[in-house]
Amino acid sequence: MTPLRKAVRLPGVGDLSATHLFILAVSLIHSAGHFAYMGVWRHLAAPDFDVNDFKAYYTAATAVREGQAETFLYSDPARLNLGLLPDQPWVEYAVSHGIPHPSAYIYPPFFAILLAPLTLLPYHAANLVWFTTNTFLLAASIALLVGLARGRLDRFEPVPLAAVIFVSLNFFPTIRALQCGQAGFVLLFLMAGALAALAKGHDRICGLCLALAAAIKLTPLLLIAYLAWVGRRRAASWAMAFLAGFALVSVAVAGWANHVLYLTGFMPSLSRGAATYANQSLNGFFNRLLTDQSMSVFDFSSEPTSVRFLTRGAAALMLVAAFLITRARKSGMGDERRVTLGYGLVVLTMLLVSPISWEHHYVLALVPLALMIGEVAVRGSRIALGALTCAYLAMALDIFPLIRRELPFGSRPAMSYLLYGGLLLWLLTARTLRARWNAERV
Repeated sequence: MTPLRKAVRLPGVGDLSATHLFILAVSLIHSAGHFAYMGVWRHLAAPDFDVNDFKAYYTAATAVREGQAETFLYSDPARLNLGLLPDQPWVEYAVSHGIPHPSAYIYPPFFAILLAPLTLLPYHAANLVWFTTNTFLLAASIALLVGLARGRLDRFEPVPLAAVIFVSLNFFPTIRALQCGQAGFVLLFLMAGALAALAKGHDRICGLCLALAAAIKLTPLLLIAYLAWVGRRRAASWAMAFLAGFALVSVAVAGWANHVLYLTGFMPSLSRGAATYANQSLNGFFNRLLTDQSMSVFDFSSEPTSVRFLTRGAAALMLVAAFLITRARKSGMGDERRVTLGYGLVVLTMLLVSPISWEHHYVLALVPLALMIGEVAVRGSRIALGALTCAYLAMALDIFPLIRRELPFGSRPAMSYLLYGGLLLWLLTARTLRARWNAERV
């Protein structure tokens, strides 16, 4: 019988004990089974499977396909509410198309245009197709994330690469994003794909991915600005060119008035943020800390002056800091590593400074997590490993019931636990970039 501790030689890896192989296999099989049950099966078998955010997408996309975008694409922004069903014409329109419990569409018009072909199917069938598509996009994204982590390593090392798969499948925002039926996996695939393309010199593909992401949700515009900032101007130019094309298509199909309404009506409402527990941005933290708005109500904040000032001030400082830390150096030493890790820092900054970053939006944090797993595996200290572990656990665990029921006193600041994990990851990534910058100067 072969001893369990006997080394196993793998090509390009060196000696890896059978114990390590056993632990890796068990961890990955458990992760796949946990996600298949918690994320896929339980959601498919749930009675409210069809009641998710896809209903808003389907309503808007149907209005686009039927040429009713001017009337039914958006609700009245003055009466927009994230938790209550407003009595507006589009509600009856949605119900007449078999959509249960319709909710308002709050994305740019272009996303509704992209999803219009899905409305050729009845709502329930389209929702199942959307769920299946998201599952495949997650699998493809994990493959890209493993590749990004692999790029941080000097050789093939199965332990950190398996860790990327483990954290992706056991990440609460991953499971929650699949349940909510939102566009998170589309954005994750596009952002990870853009970085993978950039690393291989495919500037056009990188630009296309980022342009699509920015056309679906405006915050990825920061990544286009980041590429220009760090000297990847060809990729940034392609992104802006594609984005201009998408904008022309969007105006031609959905109409100019809808774009004006979105920018002047919906953006101001969305920028106020919310105090609800699900909002894990800086805005959510300040709203919970400085207002008495309920954490259980999905409603926009009245945003008093103190919250407005602190939210925008903190966001501006964090954005400036992120861009300064990632700025290009004249030396080419380690330039690709710096650009890649800086990309992850900007992705994380987007989540922290956005007025609304629901807990499931943090599925995008898998990009900087994967990069830092690779970085810490090669160059990190025990302190860095401990910080990365704490950051992941803070973002990965669903402890809302514990805080709400068991820690009533002081629970409002404690409700930002996911934000705290994101901030810790931000600091760790920034520290790693700063250390590399100082090394280059020497």
